[in-house]
Amino acid sequence: NGLGDFTITWTTNFANVNYAIVATVIGAGPQFAMASNLALGTTDIKTYNTAGGLDDPSTGISVVAFGDQ
Repeated sequence: NGLGDFTITWTTNFANVNYAIVATVIGAGPQFAMASNLALGTTDIKTYNTAGGLDDPSTGISVVAFGDQ
């Protein structure tokens, strides 16, 4: 979606929006990831640098989701 702004689309939707996301930036560097806008079939992941600005992860993002299907 732009610098440090990603949309994840699930192959199988969750039963409801009561699910949890763990997202982390892969590799070295002072970056972190945050999930938002949880929906049945998608969620948004944004990656930031320690100054609070959106930042593109150079090596990728790991995302795990837990919920009912």
